[in-house]
Amino acid sequence: GLFLPLHGSDGAGRRRHGASRRDRPPAGSPDRAGRNAHGAGERPRPGHAAPRGDLAGWNHGKGDPAIRGAGAAHAGERCTEGRLRTLPRALRSTGEGMMGTGYLANPLIFIVQTLFQLYILVVLLRFFLQLTRADFYNPLSQFIVKVTSPVLIPLRRLIPGMGGIDIASLALAWALKTLELMLVLWYPKGSFTFFLPLLLAIPELVELTINIFFWAILIQAILSWINPGTYNPASALLYSLTLPVLRPAQRFIPPIGGIDLSPMVVMLGLVVLKMLILPPLRSLAMALAG
Repeated sequence: GLFLPLHGSDGAGRRRHGASRRDRPPAGSPDRAGRNAHGAGERPRPGHAAPRGDLAGWNHGKGDPAIRGAGAAHAGERCTEGRLRTLPRALRSTGEGMMGTGYLANPLIFIVQTLFQLYILVVLLRFFLQLTRADFYNPLSQFIVKVTSPVLIPLRRLIPGMGGIDIASLALAWALKTLELMLVLWYPKGSFTFFLPLLLAIPELVELTINIFFWAILIQAILSWINPGTYNPASALLYSLTLPVLRPAQRFIPPIGGIDLSPMVVMLGLVVLKMLILPPLRSLAMALAG
């Protein structure tokens, strides 16, 4: 009598267990494979290929490490194939961007500006050396004269000097700077403008003039420390060029301990002058051209 519930429960359990076995779908059926893919069925036996769903399920942190590695490898191959398919398109777009107008604009503008600025620099140096009565027979002076004479001599017939000032040199520098700005502004836009470059050339020439005196003073100061007391064509020419600018400062700032501080004061003054003069001149040129 005491063992009846136990036998009854065991029999019921076997009947339920047998019923659950009969209710299961046969091995290899789609339902069975689907259940195995979600981890609810039996694992494949050794030596038998697992369904594709099992590999997808075991690759997420469960199952054999070798299977996980194989799944990761397949995923990496699919990602690499996708990147390789998009690579030629990226290369074509990059090549088109590199070989477009922007690819050639910067080198051409750089070459044009460099050539124009070098020649304008030589023209202004001739003007200031003549204004300061520098040594005409200096080798550097002779170089500047020979480079600029083919253009200045015919121009002086049209624009004569006034009061010992070579107006033709200033006119040539202004015309060259205007032409440079016209070419620089024309290339990206494709249309010529004359009035705006003509006005913007004035502050550009003022800036170049300030830079000439700034660098002349700096180079002269360096040469005086490196090789003092010896003749050098460059130092002699720089001395003649910077003396009218340094002399007023030397009157108010005497040497201290044998060191002349006037070049430093003049250089600071030139930098401040550039900051004060150039922005209003450029704003005025833009407003007039407007």
